[in-house]
Amino acid sequence: MAWDFLEYTDEEREVDALIASVDAELAAATVAADVRVTHSFTDVRRATRSERRSGRTVLRALPSLLDTTAAASSEGEAA
Repeated sequence: MAWDFLEYTDEEREVDALIASVDAELAAATVAADVRVTHSFTDVRRATRSERRSGRTVLRALPSLLDTTAAASSEGEAA
């Protein structure tokens, strides 16, 4: 059965375009997931490094977080 796309309304064309874009995004996500599965990202060395890096990131962020918290609490006391 041949589809006659010329008889589609604008809304139907928009829906078809939306479905096509969602299909493309799902295909891209599937490819990305397949690549992640084929690579070994869970070895001990990488896991240790990743944990260490995330800990350092948190420690670096603490001074700025504490400054904003202290500033917010001092503003509340002044009011």
